[in-house]
Amino acid sequence: MSTKRFLEILSVAAQALFVIVAIGVSTVGAQGLGGAGTVHHVAWSSSLEEHEAWHARVTSAGVHPSPVIDRFWFRSIYFREPSGVLFEIATLGPGFSLDEDLEHLGEKLILPPAFEHLRAQVEPVLTPLPDPRPWTTIG
Repeated sequence: MSTKRFLEILSVAAQALFVIVAIGVSTVGAQGLGGAGTVHHVAWSSSLEEHEAWHARVTSAGVHPSPVIDRFWFRSIYFREPSGVLFEIATLGPGFSLDEDLEHLGEKLILPPAFEHLRAQVEPVLTPLPDPRPWTTIG
């Protein structure tokens, strides 16, 4: 499937989801609690050019989205649907290659500039992950 087609499908899905949020689907019973094995949030993508329009659409539907949040590599809008599920609309850019070469993505911990001062606190408590790439090269 081409990237263009994939994005078209995501766009249609996001619009369908927006309709569900806009009509205020009600739920019965108590809300669940977050924990291991639960979904924290559902993320949708938009282009940088359409992001403000998505914020306006969510607002016009009577939902109260967050302001646009700059995550350095992308911008995000958050809002909850009536049963409490957290949705995010994140832009497709600027992208993770903003501060790291594509050939070296994921080789080391990269923090957004706003959190770089926390590196000494963050690195010691992270669980090391295995590098999945060695199996991709055959000698």
